[in-house]
Formats: sequence, C-alpha cells, structure tokens
Amino acid sequence: MHKFTIDEKFNVVRSAVGDLKRKLEILLLEEYPQQFPPAQSPDLHQETSVCSLSSESAAKSPEPSISSQFSRWADNVTFDLTTAYDRLAITDQNRKVMVSSNPTYYEPSLKRFCISQVLCSQGFSTGCHYWEVITKDSDGWAVGVARGTIGRRDRLGRTESSWCVEWVGPQKQLSAWHRNQETLLRNDKPLKVGVFLELQKTVSFYAITDREMLLHTFEINNSNPLYPAFWLYSLDKNGSLTINHINRK
Repeated sequence: MHKFTIDEKFNVVRSAVGDLKRKLEILLLEEYPQQFPPAQSPDLHQETSVCSLSSESAAKSPEPSISSQFSRWADNVTFDLTTAYDRLAITDQNRKVMVSSNPTYYEPSLKRFCISQVLCSQGFSTGCHYWEVITKDSDGWAVGVARGTIGRRDRLGRTESSWCVEWVGPQKQLSAWHRNQETLLRNDKPLKVGVFLELQKTVSFYAITDREMLLHTFEINNSNPLYPAFWLYSLDKNGSLTINHINRK
C-alpha cells in the first residue's frame, strides 16, 4: 500500500484550498456583482518615458508652448564642415547653410557628401534632444536625422538609416520620408521646423509658430548615434536653412 509523503499530502491540501477559493469567488461575483466589478487589465503598450511631460503640465496645456514642452531638451547644434557638399556655404558660426552658385573650398574629407546635404557635428546616442530650423528662406529642403554612416550619395529619407520631412517648392508638397517611402502630409510650407528626438523610440517633427503643430512621428529602433541632417534643393540658389538658437530651461 502506497504511503503518502508530507509533500504529497501538502499538495493535495493546497489543491483543495485553491478549488474552494475559486468556487467562493464565483459565488460572490454572482451574488454581489456591483460590489466586485471586474478589474481593468493594465495597458501593456503604455510606457513611462523619461522625456514625457508631467501629467500636471499636460492637463494645463494640451498644446504646450515651446518653452514649457521642449526647451529642457534643447541642443544648439551646428553644421559639420567636413560633411557639407561643396556647393553649400556654411556661415554664421556654422548655424546657416546656403546653396551657392560656386564651389566652397573646404578641406578634403572622406565624410563629405557628393549631393546637396550636410550633417551636424553633434551626434546623439541616448536621451532626448530638440532643435529648431528656420526653413522660410528655402523653397526646397529636408530636415531630419541620419546615422553617421549614411552613404555620401544617399538622399535623406531614402535609406533605412535616415528619417526626414521634406518640402519641395515646385510641387508645393510637404512629405515625410523613410526607406524611400513617402507619406504625404500637407500643402502649406512650415516656416520653422522643430525636431524632437527620443533615442531608440521616436523622432517627431513640428511646424513651429507660437505653438507646435505635429507634422509626423517615426518610430525608431536604432542603437547607433543619430545626427541632425539636412538636404537643400540645389537649383534654389541662395536658398538657406538656419539653426534657431534656443536657451535650455
């Protein structure tokens, strides 16, 4: 005859108690449904971000002003002379880039673009970063981010390693580009564009007036450093982009 061990006896008792508990819960739910409402499942897609606004500020201002929402992450980026296409002139302490009719005599660099593009010197690997670009003085431009390894003949937004919003003046069309896929956005031209980068999560583009209006957001899953990146329409002579100085608060 089999003799039950202490562990086997304990398992039998635990199973019986579990069955009794489940039957009691069912009985209570049937008899008193209002006193025991079903529990809400947690939102598995909701994440807490170190870059998120506080719930208090979001409630006060559903469309926050620039200073309240982004200035804490402001980075005053500058154009990288070693990457600038030779018909792009960099001026104003490396904060303005302009299409030039004549070549600019930069020092030789293997990082230099062979098309009308330029990166910034500052690359970001972690955290949240924000910068603004004045676009009103150009009729053909793209503002975005790219890995430093983007091909020097690859146009911004046409590769897996770059994301951008782009205005093409002759077509009067604003679009978002990534992996050579275009998303049409709107027909009016933003005069200033803000870029908010949350590494390994998203990059968002805003039209800036006295408020921000979201243009487009890309999800990004990238562990490599990302750089502010720019394209200018090469036939738009003297067309320019200027990085707007922002005080971090």
